[in-house]
Amino acid sequence: MSSHLFLRAGRGHLLSLILMAALLSDLFQAQGVLLSHDVRLWQGFILAAGAMLAMAGRLVFPKIAVSIIALITLHSMVIVLIIGGAPYFMLVQIALILALIVVMYSALRQGVGERVVWIYMTCGIIVAWSVIVEQLLNIAVPSFAGKTIYALLKKWPGPGGLVRAHGIMMEPSQVALIVPPALFLALMSGRRWVAILLGVSGALTLSGLTYIGMLIASAIYVVTRRKGQVATLSVAAVLAALAIFLVEPIRDRVEATLKVPAVMDFSGAIDPRLVHQELGGSVGSVALAARVSWQGFQANSLMGLGIGNMRMAGEQFLRTLSPGDVRGLSESTSLLVKVDTGGSLILRIMAEFGVFGLIGVLYGIFRTGTALRRIRALCSRSPSWIADTRTQIIGMAIVVIWTYMIRKDGYVNIYLLFPLMSWAWASSGLRSAAKPVMERDVARLVERLRGGGRLING
Repeated sequence: MSSHLFLRAGRGHLLSLILMAALLSDLFQAQGVLLSHDVRLWQGFILAAGAMLAMAGRLVFPKIAVSIIALITLHSMVIVLIIGGAPYFMLVQIALILALIVVMYSALRQGVGERVVWIYMTCGIIVAWSVIVEQLLNIAVPSFAGKTIYALLKKWPGPGGLVRAHGIMMEPSQVALIVPPALFLALMSGRRWVAILLGVSGALTLSGLTYIGMLIASAIYVVTRRKGQVATLSVAAVLAALAIFLVEPIRDRVEATLKVPAVMDFSGAIDPRLVHQELGGSVGSVALAARVSWQGFQANSLMGLGIGNMRMAGEQFLRTLSPGDVRGLSESTSLLVKVDTGGSLILRIMAEFGVFGLIGVLYGIFRTGTALRRIRALCSRSPSWIADTRTQIIGMAIVVIWTYMIRKDGYVNIYLLFPLMSWAWASSGLRSAAKPVMERDVARLVERLRGGGRLING
């Protein structure tokens, strides 16, 4: 028995290192392979983890995976009957989601679950220092920024000569998937200096999504702890206001976002050059992608386009533009013509799954509220629940999932499914652990009511 536990602990540690490497390898990808699809290094790490689990006979097919894939496959079969063929990318998406869910959940059951907090905290610290180092190098060697992602994107100037740093992540918005959840965990565990490091590095990204993620992390921390609510929310509001007025990239994006209703026509024709001129590359790309998603939902509101078929909808939209427009936009930033991202994962789900996707989004909001109420109730009963790994994982997962939901690139990958599976793993353990506590609370309440009844009757 002891040798089995030792092997499980060793396997869990190795799997944790592999998954941590997967989260940190976002920068490395091979573009234009497998019928023009990108292949990222994290997929190789997931493949290695899956092979390791398979050789040990530890792959698990959880009920949630079977249910989700069965529903997606059934929906896809209906779409195939409607369109008369199975697009390649639809099959790729189903296979990728199944593989990720199975590998993630199997790894969590093999000791990774107890290390999720450590994985995200370590990744957060590494990414935080990489962002700080990049900003320092940019100040010391200004030409350095041109060698990073800004060879592709517009280099946004910030206060003090700063740039939108991303460190070892692919782009600044990707930092929002690592630093904010790590910030929540640091706040929950009382690691003040780590929280300050993560907060400073998040601020140095000059990324609006990272700022939103840190606000979500602060809000969920406040909801969970019930202490310092006014002070924490006041500080967060002041920092958000300062970010909007003082940080030029964020201020420009806020101003551009306010122009979207006047510039974009979500039903008729649009002028892509006007969109780029008035909204800029980032906001313009999100607005165009959102337009494609909304039109896809309107045209197929019952069943949707089918999983993975936002790519086809995006290509059809680009074909409506003149070659000159597409070429001119792609020269300024390739993001503006990546309309297959959906504008956000929420919009992409609605476009690809129709009314069923909308129901899924509403159900996700309901489950989020239920989970927050649950961990808030547990943490209010005893301080020990605040330090409990399972309550921390659920809060962390909510931070990263809802930050991911509103980001402009609506892809399903490890950054979404790892916290989602961690949430499922933590919830299953939390139900069995919390049940005796709740039963004791009910018993005490009943005794108090009975005692009061006797006093009244006496």
